Amino acid sequence: MAPPPWLAIEVRVIRLVLKANLPNITRLFIKRCPFMSVPVLFDTPDEAERAFYTAFEQADLEAMMQVWEDDDDVVCIHPMGACLKGVEAVGQSWQEIFDSGSPMRFEVTQRRFTRNETISVHCVTEHIAHGPRLEGRSTVIATNVYKKTPFGWRMIVHHASPAGEEPDTQSDTLVRAGRLH
Repeated sequence: MAPPPWLAIEVRVIRLVLKANLPNITRLFIKRCPFMSVPVLFDTPDEAERAFYTAFEQADLEAMMQVWEDDDDVVCIHPMGACLKGVEAVGQSWQEIFDSGSPMRFEVTQRRFTRNETISVHCVTEHIAHGPRLEGRSTVIATNVYKKTPFGWRMIVHHASPAGEEPDTQSDTLVRAGRLH
């Protein structure tokens, strides 16, 4: 289904306001504009990913949900968590994480990606400092999938798992450890 014709005008106006890079005016525009349906456009999947980790560090639910596609088919799996389906379940999970009040800082490394015109799959390693004084350390392996929409690139999948030990590629360590895949 093609987007409505007025959407192209709305998108152009939003892009102009956002490219002006005037944060106070942009926030005012977003709050007062009755036709505003998408406050942030991500021109690339990399922009969406940066916004994702910034929202995560700032515990900003509104910014986090601007990264996600507003769709019942989105999926989020937090480390050691259940498979959450749909934007409402995903949003609720982020609210619970942010409500915990534990600050987090991310260093994202080992970025590998594959993409075409409409889908971008990013496999990353998240090095997370957490706790009241950021004294805790965790490493998580994550897969983030972005989809190009009429509103720019949006996240459709975030799957994160605790990182295990580095595999010994010269032996059958993974098989002996009982891992299936």
